[in-house]
Amino acid sequence: MRPKGLRHSHRRAFTESSPVSRDGRPATRAYTGQVRPWLLYTLIRVVLFAGIFALLSLTQLPVWLSAVIAAVAGLCISFIFFRHQRDAVAASIVARRERGDVNVDAEEDERLDRAE
Repeated sequence: MRPKGLRHSHRRAFTESSPVSRDGRPATRAYTGQVRPWLLYTLIRVVLFAGIFALLSLTQLPVWLSAVIAAVAGLCISFIFFRHQRDAVAASIVARRERGDVNVDAEEDERLDRAE
């Protein structure tokens, strides 16, 4: 049974894989339940830094030295143990560049550069 007030063309936009939303605007991608790779990798790095920094802050080390040690240790740990996440970030960057949507204002940027 068709919902009240919806025409057939609108109902079809939701049932088929069509890039049109209910109001006729281009549809955005639906949430797939996956965290973006760069977000996950960034969160891992921040949590690593914060955890190591908190542990080092409990010692009598100066704060700046604790921060430096935490940054270097977090970098080493993420480099050794989180290769899969780092590779996923690199793959997402490559995929985005191949789609060509990295700089959607390139034409406008060129015109402004020529005007200066």
